[in-house]
Parts: sequence; structure tokens; C-alpha cells
Amino acid sequence: MSASYRNMRRWRFPVTMVVATCCILYHYGAFTRIPGIGSISIKNFLGTMRFTTDPMDPVFVLILCHGKRVGIANEPTTRQIQQTMVMMKSATTLTARRLRYYIIVDSDEIQNELLNEMLDWPTDYRNKITLIFIPVWYPEGRTEMINLGSVCVIERLFISEIIKEESAVIYVDTDTLFMRPPEDLWDVFWKFTPTQVAAMSPCLFHYGTSKKSKTPFFGKTGLNAGLIMMNLTRMREFPGGGFIEANNKAFNKYRNDIALADQDILNIVFSQYPDHLYELGCEWNYRPWQCRLGKNTCPETSVTGASLVHGNTRAFVSGTEPKLQILYDCWKSHEMGSSLTEFYTNLTDTLHLVMLGDCKTQCCKLHAIDTVLTQQLRTYLQNKNLLKK
Repeated sequence: MSASYRNMRRWRFPVTMVVATCCILYHYGAFTRIPGIGSISIKNFLGTMRFTTDPMDPVFVLILCHGKRVGIANEPTTRQIQQTMVMMKSATTLTARRLRYYIIVDSDEIQNELLNEMLDWPTDYRNKITLIFIPVWYPEGRTEMINLGSVCVIERLFISEIIKEESAVIYVDTDTLFMRPPEDLWDVFWKFTPTQVAAMSPCLFHYGTSKKSKTPFFGKTGLNAGLIMMNLTRMREFPGGGFIEANNKAFNKYRNDIALADQDILNIVFSQYPDHLYELGCEWNYRPWQCRLGKNTCPETSVTGASLVHGNTRAFVSGTEPKLQILYDCWKSHEMGSSLTEFYTNLTDTLHLVMLGDCKTQCCKLHAIDTVLTQQLRTYLQNKNLLKK
């Protein structure tokens, strides 16, 4: 990583202004406010700038890294970028608000590739989003912690210090798809009690069942770290010196037992401070393991559908879960601005064809799996009078 890159400023791109050369066009602040959290300002080369945005507009954090680590294969960056674009496409297609994405990267290449991909979006959709690129950052003296898991995964633990100009954000893995407006998730912040600093969905797998699980965990089945709602102001005021310090203490105590990197650390912390976590419904982080065990471990989705589908374990691209891959491929090929009703019809028809074929996975066999994957979109279209009830 070059010195110039390590020292780069936080560059903000209004996507409507991106040009083919991907040059830097603007450097400005765009901040959100949650009741009881306060306002933010930033210093930049133009002086102090303050911007007011709608407090209802969602703010997301993504992490994309090339990474170089001895003994561990590099993450296929092309797949990460593709997944990021498809995830943002699903969110932008369904939202009625403006979306802001903080994207933590470890190279200029990723930044430029994302901006190039964005050039193909219609102007109306580019108008809905702002991209804010930030270089990776780690606290000093945490080398052993940093080397846990895949490249950059531990970065999630440091977001409260990396993004100091925001009071609340939602971290989301790149291999996710929104099946309902992302603002429905953002609005959950208003359900937090005064002590709750974060929201995560139950893991429903691994914790309490796997021999590899040796660390304390939250609740009955632990938490999955693929989606984390963060009240950053409260995280900075977390008991014992702030949230990062709480994570450090958890790592120091259980370092020899940690199997799932930052996810284990988060489970340890919230097992110690359960009142500080708001437990999201499993519909907001529906993963292959919810349907791989011969039953739907998130049963409410069999009726109401999954709100966010998380294709971890490469389920969107590996061919191991045809139903989930069809969902991803349909979003990937969807032309923004074209009929969402036709998209829904094509999706449901394609999912049905898989059932007529030779799909033998547990997820394919799951009763109502098509409802799990499509009902939230159906409800959205019905509420818009774009589909008959």
C-alpha cells in the first residue's frame, strides 16, 4: 500500500458527477442525525463545512479489500465488486430515500473499479446515492487481532473510530440482497432502548452446536455479523472505555478459543452486555444455513418472506444453492428503470423452473422456499399497486 494511499483523505463522490476517468470531483460532508445523538461537522481543505440531510436517509458501511497475507489466498476482488454493485442495485431500486455508502477500501483500484461500474447506472438512480471512500485503519499494537479471519474482516470492530462524522450507520456484507426498502431497516434505530448500541440478527447455527464454538455467545444461538446496526455515539461511550476497548478485552481473554474472528468477539461482548444489543429478526439476515438443515430455522419467513438475503459461503456464485443463485443472478441482470413487476414475474418463474429440474439441495427441497425469497418483494409491489393482491 503506497504512502499516498495510506494518507489519502476521505473522498466523497456524488455519483451523478462521476466521469469516465474516475477523477475526484468533490470532497464534502453529508451527515445524518438520529434523535438524541446530535449533529456533526468536518474539517476539510475548504474549511469547516456543515450539511443537513434528512435523518431518515440510511447510511451504510461496506468493506472491500484486495489484501495480501502470507498463507491465505487473496479474496477475489472482482466477485466482491460485482456483489457490491448488485447489493446496491437492490437497495437503490427499492428505496424512496437517498442512500449514503461509506466504503472502506485498501486500494485505489477498488475505488476506481466501483466508480467505473456505476457509470452504467441511469442518472435517476445515481442521483439517489453518495459514495464515500475511506482507507482501512487499525489501532496500533493489535497485529494479532488484525490477522484473524479473512483480510479486513476485523475492520468491522473499529467502525466507531473510523467514521467519526456519523452518529449511526449500518454495516452490511457485500454478499447481501435487499428484498424490501432499506429504510425499513434504518427505521429500526428508533426502536432502540436508551442503552442499546447495536442490532444484529441471530446466528441460528454454529454457536452451541459446533465443536469449534468455544467462546461465550449471545442468547440461545449467537449472533451473525453480516449485518450490524450501529449507534456510533453510544458505542464510543460503551462501558469500560468504549466499544473498541471492550472488543480488545474480549480478544485478550479468549484469543486462543476464537474461531470466527470478529463475530466471536462481538458475541463475547454482547454475552457480557446483553442489554446493550437489540436483536433483529432473522428475516433481516437470511442465510443458506437457515434452509440447509432440512427445515426453515427462520419460520416466519415462510409466510412473510426474507427482508435481506445473505449469500454467505459463496452461495450466490458457487452453484451450491441454485435457488439463492437465481435470486442473485436475476438482480444482477435487472436493468434499472425497467419494470419491477416484470422482474418479479421473471424471478418467480425461474425459481419455479428449478423445482421442475434436478435440484436436490436442502434449500431447494424446503417447503415455501420461493415464498421466503420473493414474498417481501411481492408485498412491496402490492403496496405500490403494481401487483394484484
